[in-house]
Amino acid sequence: MKQHIINRIARWKEEYRFCCSDGSYKFVLDRGFMVFDGQGASVRMICSMQDISQRKQEEEWSRLLESVVINATDAVLICTGNVEGSGQAIIYVNEAFTRMSGYHKNELLGASPRISQGPETDRDEIRKLSAAIANKIPCEIEVINYTKQGKEYWVSQSNAPIADESGKVTHWISIQRDITQNKMHLREIEEQNKKFKEIAWIQSHLVRAPLARVMGLVDLLKNFEPGDDKEELLLHLENSAKELDAIIINIADKTPSHDS
Repeated sequence: MKQHIINRIARWKEEYRFCCSDGSYKFVLDRGFMVFDGQGASVRMICSMQDISQRKQEEEWSRLLESVVINATDAVLICTGNVEGSGQAIIYVNEAFTRMSGYHKNELLGASPRISQGPETDRDEIRKLSAAIANKIPCEIEVINYTKQGKEYWVSQSNAPIADESGKVTHWISIQRDITQNKMHLREIEEQNKKFKEIAWIQSHLVRAPLARVMGLVDLLKNFEPGDDKEELLLHLENSAKELDAIIINIADKTPSHDS
């Protein structure tokens, strides 16, 4: 204030912390102007103070939320809420989204959020999302997306509408996580389970027949009497053993290794 008087500044506006009588602090907006007489001397000063503590808190909260979105490891996309006419358009992406998609930020702004879709994108999941957008309700989907270079990757999307004070949906936010590794691991488990089922079927069907023959031939040999064709029995036993050995080798080939 003193500097305003010394420098003969007619009008001013400042924001600062103000100590109240109870010792608490508030942010205030201080505005004022000075009235000068004909000789240029200040004769009156008119000031007003406005408590802007709530506005400052809201600004700080907005900066915090912005920092969370910018630095999030999950990809964040915000687009317009318009689903008619030209459709939705991307108005914001964070760095995680550009890293995941391979697109530069300038290539994404103004583009359709469908820019990452491709041949293997599940159309049923997209129809599910479209229905949620039409009904203005949150929706979660898992789809295959494509990078700018055409590489496939799996994403889990959590999509939600953003409404204004009147309740009108103005924007949509999509939080996306790359789940490619999870999907690959799940596929490996499914392949292993398929092999285990094949092994179980082989053991319950193919192994039983030669094993039963071996057991029958062993019983015949136990009761062998002179005059019986021993060579024929041994030949059948050898053939059954070879058949059983081939089945065991086949099972071993189908069994997943410990390194898988």
